[in-house]
Amino acid sequence: MNDVLAYQSQPKLMEMFSDDAANQMKIAIDSAVLLGTFSGGASANKGATAGVLSSAYNLGTDLAPLALTGANATNIVSIITALASVLDEQNVPENDRFIVFSPYVRNIIMQSELRQAYLTGDGQSILRNGKIGTIDRFTAYVSNQVPKAAAAKDFAGADLTNALKRQAIIAGQKSAITFAAQLTKMEQTPNPNDFGTYVRGLSIYGYKVIKPEALALALVA
Repeated sequence: MNDVLAYQSQPKLMEMFSDDAANQMKIAIDSAVLLGTFSGGASANKGATAGVLSSAYNLGTDLAPLALTGANATNIVSIITALASVLDEQNVPENDRFIVFSPYVRNIIMQSELRQAYLTGDGQSILRNGKIGTIDRFTAYVSNQVPKAAAAKDFAGADLTNALKRQAIIAGQKSAITFAAQLTKMEQTPNPNDFGTYVRGLSIYGYKVIKPEALALALVA
């Protein structure tokens, strides 16, 4: 931020830039954590034969993700309840369960039968208030950072033969993942080459899947 621009600007641009930098840091951390943990669930909690006891639930694969639209679409509510059942078969506690999906999946949910207030028990339809809230014991979160993959690519962007375009729906319980942020700092420093100020941020964090049986994964398209 050049000093002249700061002096002449009406809004407080440095505060705006600092807030934006903090948000970009959050996005970077969310992306890393979701990509680093989304496939860390137990093998019995994902794939075409998920369910450690029943093997009865198709949660999609790289070669055959579950379609959410079109003639062969899978009901999104059925996918969510299947994820819940997979965790039930692992004896995962019902409290503190979460589910994370993309804005695209949110749009599908908003068009499903869950939009009817009388079905959800809420005082107002999710279509009216915009809040999804809780679905089958899951607290729902929407994130644009859920892992996505293009056709013939894995989720890191490497080539993967015959894989289809797909994205993840991540479900789990709080005990599944550990996350620690040791230091988060935003600071303004003088520009050594001009009259002005830099904004920079530092965040030290780490994460790990410590209870794989408490994570479940669906792949949808």
